[in-house]
Amino acid sequence: MTQLAQYACRRSGGPVSLIVGAVLALLTGFSGGRVQAMTTSSIECEIRSRHVAAGVELTGIIRALRPVRGDYSFSVLSEGSGGASNVHQNGLFAASPDEPAVVGAVVVNSGAGSSVSVRLLVHSEDGELCEAAQ
Repeated sequence: MTQLAQYACRRSGGPVSLIVGAVLALLTGFSGGRVQAMTTSSIECEIRSRHVAAGVELTGIIRALRPVRGDYSFSVLSEGSGGASNVHQNGLFAASPDEPAVVGAVVVNSGAGSSVSVRLLVHSEDGELCEAAQ
C-alpha cells in the first residue's frame, strides 16, 4: 500500500514556503528510508521509516538552517489484525545546522492488512510552522 506524504512550512500570518508531496511505500511493499521536505523556510520536518525486527520504526526529525527552538507533536495511529494503537509524543526541541533534533520514535507492526497514519507538527519560537504527514 502506498501513502502520500505531505509537507508544509510557513510563517504564522501567511504562507511563506512551498508544499511538497512524496510517495512513500508504507507497510506492505515498504522499502524503508526517508522522505524529507524541501522548503525555503529555515526548518524542515522529516518522518524517517526503516524496517526493524518488530516491524517498522517511524522517527520524527527536525532539521534547521539556523539555530532554532520550539515545540513539536508526533502522532502515530496504527491498526492491524492484532488491534489498534494511538501514540502521541510531544515536547520541546532545539536544532541547528550541525545537530538535527530527533523528536519522536515509534515501532509499529508491519503485518498484512496493517495501516498507519503519522503526523509531525513543529512550531518554532519565532512563529514558523512545519508539518509532515503520511
